[in-house]
Order: sequence, then structure tokens, then C-alpha cells
Amino acid sequence: MKYGLYIHFPFCRGKCDYCGFYSIPLLKDELKAVYLKSLDRELDMRLSSMKDAEFDTIYFGGGTPSLFSPEEFYTLMKSISRRANLSHDTEVSMEMNPGDARTDRIKGYRDSGINRIILGVQTLTARLHDVLGRYSSVCTTSHLDEFFSVPDVVHCVDLIIGIPGETPGELEHDIRALSSYRPGHISAYILSIEQGTPLEHRYEKNDSLDEFQRERYYQAIHLLEKSGYVQYEISNFSLPGLESRHNMKYWTFMPYLGIGAGAHSFINGERYCNNPSVDEYMHSSELHITIDKRTRESAVMEYMMTGLRLVKGIDISSFEERFGMKLNKETLSYFADLDGRGLLMYNKNIDGGNIRLSRESYIIADSIIFGIINVMGGNF
Repeated sequence: MKYGLYIHFPFCRGKCDYCGFYSIPLLKDELKAVYLKSLDRELDMRLSSMKDAEFDTIYFGGGTPSLFSPEEFYTLMKSISRRANLSHDTEVSMEMNPGDARTDRIKGYRDSGINRIILGVQTLTARLHDVLGRYSSVCTTSHLDEFFSVPDVVHCVDLIIGIPGETPGELEHDIRALSSYRPGHISAYILSIEQGTPLEHRYEKNDSLDEFQRERYYQAIHLLEKSGYVQYEISNFSLPGLESRHNMKYWTFMPYLGIGAGAHSFINGERYCNNPSVDEYMHSSELHITIDKRTRESAVMEYMMTGLRLVKGIDISSFEERFGMKLNKETLSYFADLDGRGLLMYNKNIDGGNIRLSRESYIIADSIIFGIINVMGGNF
């Protein structure tokens, strides 16, 4: 079994109004040096007990990893390579803000060993950039020209759709402009209005907003598929063969090790979380890890939540083998009922078959999955 390695950078230049994640401003180079030293210390400690594990994906996420220089990434990659058993074709991804998308910088990241870069475009429309309260500069044609000019890297972009006030023409412009560069992968996330964020104080989540976002979501699917992109997950599209191998580990219950303040791990069926406090992570002599104690029911729910996000859905026999359980007649009848209503595609065969969401139910995936979990209660 091959593992993923996730390295977390909980730093940003400033907080965007829609962001509900924990992050702090990176104000001094001294802080970068201390954090990198802490990462090196944790890598040494965690990987020393995983010498037999093979890693075929590495993902540098945040926050804003591109606040750190190519030289710093070169040192970090050398540290990982010394300690981890890496596959010959390891996918190495990092997230980047448009303001960091300079040709020389991207070449430096590539030469350090990164072969997949995700550009956080979010929107090309200045007006919608302001609606989001995005801290970084709006992504321009100049940023895109530089980003896509560097060869030997899989270029990926993140897009936010369903921003209040977004017109069909604005969404079409963004998708046509981005797809013209032929990125290998496009993520199109529906804007989530998180509790406690400045955006929540400006926009109320209601039925009207839900319907508006539904329209933009299905418009995005149509435009992306028309441009040659294949949808393989509710919010993710790629050219053939360029799906995110690292993110697939999250959606298919494959193991991964998380390094850094607040990083999560999933190993041997158990979830772990590092202390999210950057200050404690950097200055404590011990690493504080919390184990997420889960019941089988919560694990089943999580498996359904992630597996049904994939367009291919869930293989029933694989599910039953993983959890050592047979789905009861009530659950199978519920699958058939959802199929009859056009909400689920239930392909039954002698081995159990497959379930996957219908395209019409992608936008209401959570409610469908919660309904399944509720009916499955008789299995526990």
C-alpha cells in the first residue's frame, strides 16, 4: 500500500473574507526558518517509524506555501528524500497564489522537485474578487502567461463559483479564459459561506442563494466538459490521466501522513491531528497529536461521504469487505428507491454492484448521503 505525505503551511499574507481555516500572517523571515526547522524535526521523528512505507504523493498545502522560496523548498525536499522511501513517479504538488506566479520562481519550485502546481485563481473578475474579500491580488493575464510558460509541470487552477452577483457571462469568461491555457486540472468549488467569517456578515445563506449557486454549478460543468475536461469528483475536473492522485487518497480511504501545525493523518484506519497552534508546534519539545476516536458508524458515514463524491461512486462488495458487514435489505431497497427517483444510480450484480450519485443530485449530495446513513442505522 502506498502512502501520501501532506505538509501544512498555516501562513498567509492576509486573511480572505471567505476563509474559515486557521492561518496566521507570516511577517518575518525568522519565523519561516523556525517553522522549517520544526518540520524537519517532525519528519525525522515520524518517518523513522515508517521505513517500510512507500510514498507516491507529496502535497504542500496551506495557507500559502508559495510564501516560502524555491531555495527553502529545495532544502525541504532534500530532507524528505533522505528520510522517506519515495516512488520513482511521486506526484509532488504545491499550492500557489497568483502574486507568486513568476516564471523564475516557478522554475525554481520545479527544479526543487515539484511537478504539479495549483494556482489559486478563484476568479479573474475584479468585481467578484472584491466581493470575496480576497487578500491577494486579482489574477491577471500576465500572471497566467507566466504561470503556464514553464514546461515540465502539471499546471492546475482553483476556481470559486457561485459568488453572489456572479453573472452567467462572468463565469463563462473565467472558464473559457482558463481552459484556453489547457491546465491539466481545474477545481471548481461552490462558494461556502462559513460561520464567523466576514463574508457571513455580508451574505445570508438562503434558498435564493442555493438556487443561484445550483445554476452556476451546472453551467460550470457544461462549460468544462465542452472544453474537454472530465469530471471525476463533484468539484474536480481534469484532462485524461491528470486527476489528483494525492486527493484521491482522501476520497478512497487510502493512508497519508500529515506533517506541520494542524496537519491531519490517516494511518491504519485511524485519524490523527497535530496541535494547530503554530507557536506551540515550533517551540514545544514534544509533538502533541490527538487521535480521533471513531465508531464504526462514523467511519462508515465518512466513507460514504467521501466515496460518493467520486463520479464512479462506491463498489458495494469493497465497502462490505472493508467494514466486515453486509448491507441489509432495507438499505438495498433504499438504494433502489433513490434510483427510481433519479437521485442515485444503483447497478446491482451478483457481487453487490455499485452506487453513485446521479448528476442531478451532485448539488444535494450531503442530504442524499445523510439519508443513506440514516437508513443504514439498522446495520449497526
